[in-house]
Amino acid sequence: MGELVALARGQPGRLNYSAGSTPFQVVAERFKQQNAISVNHIPYKGSAAAVAAVIANDAQMTFVDSPPVVAHIKSGRLRGLAVTSRARAAVLPELPTMAQAGMPDFEVVLWTSLFAPAATPPAVIERLHQQIAKVLQMADVRERIASFGIDPGTAGPAELGAILKADLARWTAVSRSANIRAN
Repeated sequence: MGELVALARGQPGRLNYSAGSTPFQVVAERFKQQNAISVNHIPYKGSAAAVAAVIANDAQMTFVDSPPVVAHIKSGRLRGLAVTSRARAAVLPELPTMAQAGMPDFEVVLWTSLFAPAATPPAVIERLHQQIAKVLQMADVRERIASFGIDPGTAGPAELGAILKADLARWTAVSRSANIRAN
């Protein structure tokens, strides 16, 4: 990671990063902000296209979820530098975390969740949560999800609310600082 930052600092504005969606753009902008580097954003339609851009050297870096990169890293077509989670990824155990790669203050875990209308009764929300948690504990489901490098968390409604509130504040600040606007 230090080499990437040094390269970007040595060539301000000459390197590109690909992003297949806004969450990955915001993560890359945070990386730029934390490391005081100038790297150009190139938008793509999805993570697979963003990864293809790096393979073709149209972009020199990207932040993506693991499913579209695992095979490319294992085949040697891409060089993984680090994972942004607190722990190494089981699907790519050779990759260090950002902290292990010299960036202790850069931890990002993007997540997906199920939402319901605000007027949904709490009992229904709790029942949905319990049933989804049961499915996510099934060995074949966990194995399949893990094969993509995804950790199936089971945060409950209250915990998810706290995560959402913290993430909104964190990423809103990054987005405003990077002047990212909804189109």
